[in-house]
Amino acid sequence: MTVENEDKGVWSVRNLIDVFYPIVGVPVTFDNLHHLCNPGDMAEQEAFEACLPTWNDTRPLFHYCETMPGQPLLRKHADYPTGSPNSFGHEVDFDIELKAKDRAIRKLVNNIVLS
Repeated sequence: MTVENEDKGVWSVRNLIDVFYPIVGVPVTFDNLHHLCNPGDMAEQEAFEACLPTWNDTRPLFHYCETMPGQPLLRKHADYPTGSPNSFGHEVDFDIELKAKDRAIRKLVNNIVLS
């Protein structure tokens, strides 16, 4: 079981790390799109790295998603990727959240291999 930062409301990475994690002790999954929508007082890399120690000796599983291009609502998930996840040099796994599912993942893999 894990918890992740949310795209609106109170559960930013800071609040999960400072309030929820010390009580419950479950790993915190960093979600980059949720952080974009609800960063609290943390920069992306700072929030990403704050989640790492909550995983103890387990390889972290974080979420990667992009916002739908041209949409005013940032939290709307894109069909296809235009970039790739940033691990900030850390060993993590990413759960890719894109609406076109398998087709989007193939495109993402091709972007990574070709770059």
